[in-house]
Amino acid sequence: MRIEIPQKYDGNTESYRYVKATYDEAASVFENCYRYLRIIRNNIIHANKAYRPDTPQRLTELLDWSMEFIDAVYARDTPFARRAAEIKGVMRIESF
Repeated sequence: MRIEIPQKYDGNTESYRYVKATYDEAASVFENCYRYLRIIRNNIIHANKAYRPDTPQRLTELLDWSMEFIDAVYARDTPFARRAAEIKGVMRIESF
């Protein structure tokens, strides 16, 4: 939540407008973290960074958090983790 999310690049101010990630009390911790992971992915891949790319420090923070979350999912003995591990094995990939 500390890492703000660029919403849209504003050419007038030559910067992004940022929004705060909010925690949905009605959702589980996993669901909130998964939503943050999707937001991070969308920002890295889809946000228009041509005008003002992320700093290396910001990219490192985003990717480090993402890897920590993914590793935590696989470390648990849950149906989701078992299914994800099964899919990875069939597809012969190391991580999502």
